[in-house]
Amino acid sequence: MSNERLERTAGPTIVASPESRKAPPPWMVQATVVLQAWKHEGLVEALRGLRWQRPSKHFVLMDVVLVLRLVAVSNARGLRSFYGQIRGHEVALSLLWGRDRLLSRSGLLTALRALDDACLAQLEPLFCPT
Repeated sequence: MSNERLERTAGPTIVASPESRKAPPPWMVQATVVLQAWKHEGLVEALRGLRWQRPSKHFVLMDVVLVLRLVAVSNARGLRSFYGQIRGHEVALSLLWGRDRLLSRSGLLTALRALDDACLAQLEPLFCPT
């Protein structure tokens, strides 16, 4: 046998926590890229400037567009499915646009019911410029 001495190598470190963390949905990377591109192109700033007569002051038009964009990226079959997928990651997604929270499902539905033609006319030049 060889006289070489075996050196110990560090093994993996396992950290246990009483809190379980749900992995982010697989589409979250794509959502991050899209939202950052919108920031870079100035779309987020343009959305912040839109004014909207709304029944509640808890949300602004930008919040509605953010959630709808995330729903589209997620390919969720409905809002219930979408909100189930993002449970535990809402804050991270909202911070991408500098928001403190995402609209709840009921808040989004209330906001969508309150959208009118004047509001949609403000969005049209941003998303359909020609």
